[in-house]
Amino acid sequence: MKSVLFIIGIFLVNDAHAYLDPGSGNALVCLFLSLIGAFFYYLKSFFYRIVLKIKGEQYTQKLDEQIALFSEGKNYWYTYKPIVEKLIDKKIPFIYYTMDFEDPALRIDNEFMHSKYVGSGNRGFAKIGSLKTKLLITTTPNIGCPEYPLRKPSKVMKLCHIWHSICDSSCYHLGALDYYDVALTVGNWVEEPLRTVEQIRKIRAKEVIPVGLPYFDELKKIYDRRIKDKSEDKQSNSDLENKQKVLLLAPSWGAKSCLKTYGTDFIHKAIEKGYHIILRPHPQTVKVESDFLKKLQNEFKYTSQVEFDLNPDATDSMLKSDMMISDKSGVRFDYALIYEKPVLTLDVPATSLDEYEAILLGRLWGEDEAKLIGLKLQPNQKEQILEAINQTILFKASDIKKIRENVLVNYGYSTDRMVEWIETEIREKNN
Repeated sequence: MKSVLFIIGIFLVNDAHAYLDPGSGNALVCLFLSLIGAFFYYLKSFFYRIVLKIKGEQYTQKLDEQIALFSEGKNYWYTYKPIVEKLIDKKIPFIYYTMDFEDPALRIDNEFMHSKYVGSGNRGFAKIGSLKTKLLITTTPNIGCPEYPLRKPSKVMKLCHIWHSICDSSCYHLGALDYYDVALTVGNWVEEPLRTVEQIRKIRAKEVIPVGLPYFDELKKIYDRRIKDKSEDKQSNSDLENKQKVLLLAPSWGAKSCLKTYGTDFIHKAIEKGYHIILRPHPQTVKVESDFLKKLQNEFKYTSQVEFDLNPDATDSMLKSDMMISDKSGVRFDYALIYEKPVLTLDVPATSLDEYEAILLGRLWGEDEAKLIGLKLQPNQKEQILEAINQTILFKASDIKKIRENVLVNYGYSTDRMVEWIETEIREKNN
C-alpha cells in the first residue's frame, strides 16, 4: 500500500517549490536507475528459475557470469588486452563490460567472451551497480566511495582492483580502495602501505595479490618485436654508434607540465649542443590545449632538430630516443623500466597532497624513486638542465634493470599469474 501511494504521489503532486543540489540529484538518479536495473535482473533470474523448476532442472549460475571485467574506456585497453587474450586462449568464459562505444573489445567475436556496452555516465554505472558475479575485475578506483556515482555492487562476491601503473597506494585518492576485496598489485612492497592505511582508518583488510602489470606484458611484446626488426636492419653497427643523441621530451598537460614551469630555453640550449629533440605532447594537450601546442610548433618550425610526435603509439619515439625528459608523469617509469633508458625529472611540486593517501603515509611514491632512473631538478635549478641532461644520459641500463626487478614482479608474464589466480578463485568457489 505504501508503494502504491508513493507512485500515485509522484504523478499527482505538482511543483514542490524545493531545491535539490546537483550532487544529490546525480546520486538520486543513479540510485533510481540502479534499483530499476536490479529489479529487472531479479525478474529475469526469477523467470529462469521457474522455467527450470517446471522442467525438473536445477538452476546454476553460468560460468561466464562468474568472471566479469569492467572498463571505463578504450584508454585502458592495453591493461585488459592481454587478460582477454589469455582467458580466451585458456577457454575460460567471461563477460567484458565497457562504458566506451569505441572500446576495441567490442570488436572481438569469440564464444568464450561476451562483450557488452553498458552506456556512459549514470546509465552505465547503473548497469554495473546491478551486476551479479563472483569476480568483478577493474582498473577503476573509488567504487563504493560516498562521492563516486558507482556504489559497490551488492551481488558481486569479490571486487578486484588491477594496478595499472608503477606506484603504491599513496598515489590514490583518499579512500579510493577502501571498498575493494582484492588488490592485484605490481609487487610485494605495495602491501605495507595498503595495510598502514587500513589500520589508520580501521577498515577490513583486503586480499593483496602481487601479479605485476598486464599492460607491461603487452608493451614488452611490442618492444621485443621492434628490437628484433631493428636487429635485422641493414644499418651497420658503426652507423648506430655514431648517431646523434636523441632526447624524448614528454611533458604532462595543464599546470602540471614542466614546459609551463621551466619554459623552453633549455630546448634551444640542447639543440645548440647537438641534441635532437622529439617533443611528444600529452594527449590532453592535443585535445584541449591547441593554442599552447601551436605556440610550441611555431617556436621550433625553423629547425629540423625538433620534431613533434602526435602518434597515439609512442613506441617509435621511445625506441629512437636515448633518454626522456618529463615531470611527474607516470610515463617516466614505463619508459625507464621497459626500455631500460634514463629519465631526467623536471619536478613540478604538487600544490596539495591532502586529497591523496600520501597524506596518511607521509610520502608520495615516485618522489625519491625518480632519482634512481636519472637526475631530478626543482624549478629553482633551471640553469642546470643542460648539465643534468649530460649526466643523466650516462645512466647504465643494467642499473635501471635492477630497479625494475625490485618494484615489479612477473615482468613479461604477469597475465599468466593473474589468470592462474582467477582460475583458483573460481575453482574454490565452485567447490
